Amino acid sequence: MPRSTRQITIARPADEVFAFVSDPANDPQWHDTILQVTTTSEPPLRSGSTFAAVFRPRESEATYDLIGEMKVYEPGRFSELEALFAERHGRVPAMIGRFVLTFRVEPDGSGTRLTRGVETRGAAFRYRLLSLLLAPLTRRSGQGRQDELLARIKTILESRPAPA
Repeated sequence: MPRSTRQITIARPADEVFAFVSDPANDPQWHDTILQVTTTSEPPLRSGSTFAAVFRPRESEATYDLIGEMKVYEPGRFSELEALFAERHGRVPAMIGRFVLTFRVEPDGSGTRLTRGVETRGAAFRYRLLSLLLAPLTRRSGQGRQDELLARIKTILESRPAPA
């Protein structure tokens, strides 16, 4: 249902950007609502890889266990991760349903264009209806949040020493 897609250009090679953003184990470094990620499948990272994560909604003390699966993994180009709540009871899991997170990287001059997509699917009907009604108000805050997270990724990657 609600979907947000934003882009940023990062002064790093596409392979480096993709390696960082496509690995959910890196998420706690840049995503403040993801407290921990554990890989639950054997390496290497690929379509079908699985993860467990701890999620804490913004401005909340409650935490939720998530189960994730890499649905699409095209090395150096595109990844799609689906995450859902381990326990599907309660207001937050009902509001969100499951997350679908995508990253696309493309060379852009001497850097990389990173596109991040976030979509929620499977929310309870009452929350889907509420989301439709509030869409004009929440769209800007969702885009701002995406921009904030992309800026964190850019800062982390660009502050690293350049590859030799």
